[in-house]
Amino acid sequence: MKPPYTGISIADGISICDALNGLLADEFVLMTQTKFFHWTVEGPDFYSLHLLFDSQHAKLSELVDLVGEAVVQSGGTPVGTNSQIVELTQLKEYGAVTTSVAMISLLLENHEAIMRSVRSLLAEKSLEKAPEVCTLLEDLLADHSKMAWFLRASQS
Repeated sequence: MKPPYTGISIADGISICDALNGLLADEFVLMTQTKFFHWTVEGPDFYSLHLLFDSQHAKLSELVDLVGEAVVQSGGTPVGTNSQIVELTQLKEYGAVTTSVAMISLLLENHEAIMRSVRSLLAEKSLEKAPEVCTLLEDLLADHSKMAWFLRASQS
């Protein structure tokens, strides 16, 4: 681990990087799921869901970048391999999801899981010394909340 660029201790940097890398793995998985569903959604609401999934994928891509950069700024190395992501993610795999209803449901579950993780991270002591990470997490919470709202509103 490199010394954090943020002026926090190496021990706090390690703790923050570990937490952020878990979150980064989840963001990667959700981003990939969302893009896959963008490609494969079918049915009477195809067009609106195709566009919704694509716009959410674009937002998730931005979030992946922000979380990865926060890991580097905190002195760590962001996860980036499939094996690292699979090892660290807490999100559900989509398996044989084939209906738009099931796609929306899974994406909504995974946004909600990330929101629970972010709320838990915000309560961690080591983050008291890293307000910039807290701000990032609060912004992530708002972004995931909005995406979850759009998905919830799209359920029949």
